[in-house]
Amino acid sequence: MKAIIILALLVVLLTTLGCVKSADDADGMNLNEVEHLEIWSPAGANWDNDGETDGIEYHLQPRDSSGNIVKAAGTIEVQAWTTREQFIPGSFDTKLIKDKLIIQTEPIQLTRSSYAGNGSSGRVAYINDFIPTTYQMGWMEATLTVDGKEFVAIEKNVRLDMP
Repeated sequence: MKAIIILALLVVLLTTLGCVKSADDADGMNLNEVEHLEIWSPAGANWDNDGETDGIEYHLQPRDSSGNIVKAAGTIEVQAWTTREQFIPGSFDTKLIKDKLIIQTEPIQLTRSSYAGNGSSGRVAYINDFIPTTYQMGWMEATLTVDGKEFVAIEKNVRLDMP
């Protein structure tokens, strides 16, 4: 019993002195490995106050195996499309498919300081003078690359105009 208590005190002491790293940093964000990627709350937004929707704002959430947000340094690439329904041959069912490409980014650098409580917030502009119609929906994909590993998040129900 004394050995367990001494060991526990030693771990606390070493952690306090910085010899043992915790899985969390000073602001409580997780530093574990990324297991999957989520896009949270993507929606059309106007950031230049001209009345037209400029692109999509979103929160990128790399997650560990326990579902906690991870501060993952790497690059993010985002693509988005309008969508349409397509009939499935031999049935009366339809499926949602990508249609017109409306967002295509170059790799965007993320650092650990890019993260806040809801992940890393971002905004990506529409291309080719795209202006969404009222209640138009789209499909968004984000690819996060961390240490050569790619994690992809897909959101098939993105409101492209401003909610």
